[in-house]
This record gives sequence, C-alpha cells and structure tokens, in this order.
Amino acid sequence: MYALLVAGMLSGMLLSVPLWMTGRGFPHLPLIPFIQPFPAPLDAIFFWITFFLLALSVFSRRNRWGAIGCCVLLALQDQVRWQPWFYQYLLLMTAGMILQDRNAPSFLFVCRIFLICLYFWSGVHKLNAGYANLYEATFVQPLSSLWPGWAVEAVRRAGPVSPWLEIATAVALCFRPTRRWGIAAAILTHVAILLMIGPPGTFRNTVIWPWNLIMPALAVILFRRAPELGWKSVDGPRPRIAAALIILCAGVFPAFSFKESWDRYLSFKLYAGDERRLVLVVDEQASKALPESWRVHLLKSTHHPDAWELGFLEWALEELNVPGPADDRHLLALAKKCARMKFASAGRVLFYIDYPFRMQERGWLTLTPEEILKLRAFPPLQKPAGSP
Repeated sequence: MYALLVAGMLSGMLLSVPLWMTGRGFPHLPLIPFIQPFPAPLDAIFFWITFFLLALSVFSRRNRWGAIGCCVLLALQDQVRWQPWFYQYLLLMTAGMILQDRNAPSFLFVCRIFLICLYFWSGVHKLNAGYANLYEATFVQPLSSLWPGWAVEAVRRAGPVSPWLEIATAVALCFRPTRRWGIAAAILTHVAILLMIGPPGTFRNTVIWPWNLIMPALAVILFRRAPELGWKSVDGPRPRIAAALIILCAGVFPAFSFKESWDRYLSFKLYAGDERRLVLVVDEQASKALPESWRVHLLKSTHHPDAWELGFLEWALEELNVPGPADDRHLLALAKKCARMKFASAGRVLFYIDYPFRMQERGWLTLTPEEILKLRAFPPLQKPAGSP
C-alpha cells in the first residue's frame, strides 16, 4: 500500500522534472520569502536526494521522516509544485509516518476516508455552469478528429454524468452492500480518463497518467475485502492524530475553496470549469525585453493587433508538464512578479484576467502593471452587458 503511494509520487516527479528545478523559465512562487529555491546545481542534487530517500523509505524505517521533510521543503520553495497528486501522496505518506505502521488497520482506514473525500469533492466541484464548457473544449472537441463519431458522441453524453458518478462512487464506497459498485465506478472513471488523455486519445497531461492507474488500484486494495471502513481502529493518540489530519485536510478544508479560503488544488478541484486565467499581453517593444525563456511561449494575440500573449496555464503545461496555478493569490503574485520586471516598462503591457469557461457569466478584467502593483486582491470582473 505504502509502496504504491511512493511509486505514484516518484512517477509524477519523473514526469515533471522541470517543475522541481530552479533554472526553468516559469516563475517560482515561494510560500515564505526567505525560503527560496536552491540555486543550480543544488536544486538537481536535492531533487535526486529526495527521490532516492522516497524510494528507500519503502524498505527502511530510518529515513521516512527525511523523505517527507525533503518533500515539504520542495513545496515551501514553490507553490506551483502543490499539484493535486503531490499533495495526495504526501498527505497519505505523512499519515503512515505518524502511525509508524504502514500495515496497521488505522492506516488503511485513513486511506479509505481520503479516497471517499477525494471522489466526493471532485464531483461536487464540477457541479457548476463552466464544467460543461470545459468538458467540451478539453475532451469532446479534441477527440472529434481522433475517434469515430459514435465514440465522440459517447464521450459527449458522459459529460453531464461524470460529476454525479464521482459523488456516487464516494457514497457507494462508504457502505458494504454497495462497495463493489463503488470500486467498479472508480475503475470506469479512471479507465475513461486514460482513454481520453492517454495514447488512444489526446496524449496530453502525461503527469497524471500514473495517478489514473494508481487510484483504481487503491480502490481495489482498500475496499474489495473491507468488512467495514475501520472506525474502531482509531484507538490511541497516533491513530487519532492521523485520522484528524486526513478528515480535516481531505474532508473539511475543501469546503473553504468555494470562497478561495483554501487552495483549489488542495481541494481536488481540477478540471472543474471555474478556473481563473491570467494572460500577459505585450506589444513588440515589451516582447523583445522579455527573457528568452519566456519569449518562446509567446503567441500572436487574436484580440489585440500588433500584440503578443503569454498564457500562464498553457506555459506551465508546455514547460513543466503540470497545470499552472489558478487561485487568485497565486495569479496576483505572478502578475506582481511580472509587473516588477524590466519588460513591464519597455512597452505596452497589460494583464488580462477572466474565467475562460464562464466568461459570459463572470466577465473579464484588464489591468496595467502600475495597477497590478497597487492591488492586494483582484477587483470584481467586468460583466458583459445584460448579464445577471
């Protein structure tokens, strides 16, 4: 069980090596200003030390906290690294360290609770008007040129059902009579995702391919022969601490993401359709002043003549193989970093903010570098005329 979690963590890290390096082009977002990313070559050395400590923790109990500590330090250096899969594995491995017995019934219990919460919140977050637009743009349209018509139509019809399937999976896993249906639903969900984004489909977002293999495996291991969830195993200080950690982080805190008081990636809020987008728009003079590692990601603007655009989400996917941050505080921090750079005064520069899949409902906003530097939070977006 623990080995499966470590395998998932190592696979994700290997598929996103640039994310963990300091010399990349995409900006870093340290959580604490005085904890900055290690300079090269220390960044690579520390990455591989962390990698091997994680691998060794499967076989040795002596270096378990060392592996967890290294992962935490990497996360403190850059909040872009707070990807959902990284958070999941780190949280469950930490629970295992607290319990000091990775085969204990209490460890299996906290893992079961985590999976139930993950499926529940992942489904709940998709119950918004933007999810249908995201699903169409991310899955249906790209597959239209790759799959036969009947298969694409099946994907289109599955869109409205998928949030409810995830919620139903969570509920079914809670009760013994329906547990086999919950396992089947989990397998169906992840197989469908792999077909759509894997080699048979769009061949993108490879960093979550291992996650989509490990999740159904965890569902089978944790629930197939489980007579009960295991509440009775929570007896003693360590089991109670581990259970409280998982229930709070996976069950309670995600509710605060609706008001952006808790990060969306820590709330299993991915592909939900209500992500906020930040795009940097620069003219010819400003584009020439950009760092070379940024310029390669510029695209000709379709909205502003004689201008170029740099989308942070697309940039992160292309360079780091992970989606970029979409929380307000992260995007504002990125914008402020850009606004303080030399290119911001070399020509005309604008920051464009919107919800790409809920634009007609929520609107958009355009700000200058000077306006960005004065902000403590993004102001309300400008809604289109006639919108509620």
